[in-house]
Amino acid sequence: MRLLRLVRSPAVILLVLSVLAIIAFELSSTALPAALLGILVGLLGAALGLIAMQLVLQLGMLTGGLLTGATITRVIIGFGPKIRAWTSARRTVVFRAIPLVLAVSVAGGREPVRLRMWGTGLWAALLGVAGAGSCWLLLADEALGRGLAVGATATLLTALVPRRNSKLTSIGWLLVGLPRLGTAEVAELAASVLAGRVTEALNAGDLDAAAAAVAEMNERHGASWATTACQISVWEAQGRYREAVGAAMRISSDETTEHRKLAAALAGLAGLVAAAVEAGQLPAEAALPAGRHALEQAERLGFPDYKLHSTKAAYSLLAGETGEAIALAQLADDFSHGPLARADLFATLAAARMAAGDNRSAREELAKAEEYAAWWPRVVALRARLDIA
Repeated sequence: MRLLRLVRSPAVILLVLSVLAIIAFELSSTALPAALLGILVGLLGAALGLIAMQLVLQLGMLTGGLLTGATITRVIIGFGPKIRAWTSARRTVVFRAIPLVLAVSVAGGREPVRLRMWGTGLWAALLGVAGAGSCWLLLADEALGRGLAVGATATLLTALVPRRNSKLTSIGWLLVGLPRLGTAEVAELAASVLAGRVTEALNAGDLDAAAAAVAEMNERHGASWATTACQISVWEAQGRYREAVGAAMRISSDETTEHRKLAAALAGLAGLVAAAVEAGQLPAEAALPAGRHALEQAERLGFPDYKLHSTKAAYSLLAGETGEAIALAQLADDFSHGPLARADLFATLAAARMAAGDNRSAREELAKAEEYAAWWPRVVALRARLDIA
């Protein structure tokens, strides 16, 4: 099923069409076997065009966010192993081993949210069109340049296809989907301004400010999805896992919720159940099967696997599978972003080291967790256990 979805994806379809276009260009201008060299050079150009256009579009999102006053929440430079990360309450910047790609996450930040996000997408699209047009006008006389133009154009067209799911929101969706949102979805966008304040306050460890922002959300937006999600985050930060699990179960059982949000709610529910069982707030025999089911449902709905490594590590730890828990937590280290996510991850890794009888390594991992959020309930509880040990 996954293979079928991949084959039908716009990116794969445009990739195949790009290869066919390069072959057609070269065969139409040069006879075999000389055309074979042109095809190979054209394919190399297409690969370079793909990389270049991806950078142009993401730089467009970055500069567009700055121009429109949107909030840049995450910047990931490159792919491969993580070399360095800078984390603050508002933004995370990650530098990876091979700096050939760029990924930028943008949020509205302040009103008008929809206009800021639409303007950011428009700016990125205009830069992409300008880049692809320049390739055709200036470089298409040679095989390498033609390939570059084809690759850049295919990448641009892929980005302009309106798509929104658990893994991505395309520039095309920002341009076409945002203006067509219904009243309820526009209200959720408006609530995201205060939701951003809640997230920043939690990342900074200011629980009073976070709770005040949630109270304001309740007053202005009522029991919206965003309000409930933020309330769950505050309860988790306070160590009130039972209440957080109850609220997460309510929003994850709402059949009217779009799949993207439902997948995130189920993934969050799975993590909360594990934390509640660990803290003794829920019985393991009843809660863990439900949590594992939520985890499986989140995966079925398309929630990215790499974002679930930390949660799976917590379940392996609770099952006594310390080796598996350590391996999963180490995998999660490469993909976790934000101070609270990293504090929670290192708390899991420290607990797994402790369960394996390696208290020295456990203290080292716990020190890493404390660098991000020494006040985080799981970190505090583990510190108390290690001090006794």
